[in-house]
Amino acid sequence: MFNTTQAARDLAAVIDRTRENGVPVIVYGVSYGTYWALRYLRLYPTHSDGVILDSICAPGHCTLDEYDRNFDENGMMVMDACLSDATCGAKLSTIDADPWTAVGNVFAKMDAGTLCDGEYPFLDRPLVRQVLAMMEAFITDPTAAVDSSCLSELYPLEFSADSELNMALSSAYFGTSDMYEGAVQKSSPAPFTPPLNPVRAR
Repeated sequence: MFNTTQAARDLAAVIDRTRENGVPVIVYGVSYGTYWALRYLRLYPTHSDGVILDSICAPGHCTLDEYDRNFDENGMMVMDACLSDATCGAKLSTIDADPWTAVGNVFAKMDAGTLCDGEYPFLDRPLVRQVLAMMEAFITDPTAAVDSSCLSELYPLEFSADSELNMALSSAYFGTSDMYEGAVQKSSPAPFTPPLNPVRAR
């Protein structure tokens, strides 16, 4: 059976086959990648020039059977924060007084096809979960200043300018729809940039 030790050996082999003289090798691991990188370090402590561990998944403390439970805990924390926020709490309370129950009701309506009165049939659990996760990733200190300079680089959404969905998304992401409208007028597609160090077979 393939395991993390074998994956760490494979990583070392890939590094050996693609290593270039004078070019530092930095291993970057995120989540399970940190678990993998730690095993790699255990086997090859001097093999790379550096290792970056992001969102650490420590051996013995990071198991798949707790994955969903951990996300639920994070979701409940977000809902608790929503309840204490005047705007968020007021909006969700129109569905249910308890934010966690309100979210459950939204998913139930989605499953029944009654969430948006049939307007957006493409809305399903995976898509909404991804949007919610992305929104949660951008929650910051509400007292911090918002840097909107990146809005000029946004690629326009594929919706008509007056689309209700466009307005809803832009309001959710940026606070006001007019910020997004201004960004759309100034933005253009980002040019393709090839990877800095593509892996080449030798």
